[in-house]
Amino acid sequence: MAEPAELSENSFEFANVTLYVPELMKQGFLNEDFYHRFKDIIETAEFDVPVGSQTLVISEIFFTGTTTPEGKQYSDDQYVKIGNNSNETLYLDGYAFAETAFLSVDKQDYTPNIMADTTTIDAIYIFPGNGQDYPIAPGEEVLIAVNAINHKEVNPKSFDLSNANFEFYDESDNPNFQDSDNPNVTNMVNWYDYSKSYWSMHNRGFKSYVLAKPEVNMNEYVSGYKYTYTYIFSFNGNSYPMSGDGYKLPNSWITDAVGLSVASEWEWNVFAPTLDSGWAHCGSVDHDKSRYGLSVIRKKNEQGKWIDTNNSSEDFISDAIASMLNGTTGIDNVRNNDTKAMRVYRIDGVRVNGVSKPGLYIINGRKVLVK
Repeated sequence: MAEPAELSENSFEFANVTLYVPELMKQGFLNEDFYHRFKDIIETAEFDVPVGSQTLVISEIFFTGTTTPEGKQYSDDQYVKIGNNSNETLYLDGYAFAETAFLSVDKQDYTPNIMADTTTIDAIYIFPGNGQDYPIAPGEEVLIAVNAINHKEVNPKSFDLSNANFEFYDESDNPNFQDSDNPNVTNMVNWYDYSKSYWSMHNRGFKSYVLAKPEVNMNEYVSGYKYTYTYIFSFNGNSYPMSGDGYKLPNSWITDAVGLSVASEWEWNVFAPTLDSGWAHCGSVDHDKSRYGLSVIRKKNEQGKWIDTNNSSEDFISDAIASMLNGTTGIDNVRNNDTKAMRVYRIDGVRVNGVSKPGLYIINGRKVLVK
């Protein structure tokens, strides 16, 4: 049998092919090999990971901080952006932003191993509201600041976050390290964090982050989802039994996950590959001085949708200039280099320019369910 024909433009002219491409439509294909290739792809039980998820996504994480004119590290200006990737207004109320407890640079055999269906976290903050208090329109972003102040007043090389949409605020137990609270910016609700003063993101990118929609209230979560784990720590040929505590976040609650690391230190991804099979970065080595002012920013496709294939290595621009330094989103004119080469077909055999609507597609010869 001849080599199967490649799915390419104008290879066939027909419409209304059913999901399983029945035999009676075979004559509509270029040749029999082409028909069987198309039919096999459609009927396979395997799906590629979804692209362009129709929900809220993490569109940017600025964790590195900036430097002062004197060259000192300044990390108080960290922030996160969340975007609406759907075609309708969504509501932030009740969503959670959480940080993983485990480090991508330190792989351990944690017992019990719950990673297949659960992500272990050490900080979780909830968007307030009663259901429809905080709308976000299609394509729009909200800015969550670790400290919602005008950082330029402290560090001229930073930026103004005093007009952020939300703020991570913590009541510190340490009188020497108190968190600032901007009364004009809505506070995220702290369900739990490990810090005794105030929380901030790991500024070298060793931890990863998720967006989730918890299905229980705060009291139920804090009392019922604690996770105690053990592992063996090895150092210089010696082994030491260790234990730790975190909180369980069911993977079924998670709507987006972003893995972070650094190439010289990466050892593993800290959540299931169904959530994220890759990782983004700022800098290439530990303590990389070039990372300051850089961010990880989600790419957009030709239709202006954020790309979400559950692979942060592909979905994000690593080492991007922080959007708040640019004064823009930083991604409006950025396109995934692979996007223009994609061959996208609907299941009725019609080639289309992209995946602007949810449904089943064949993309570069693979069946893909677009949410």
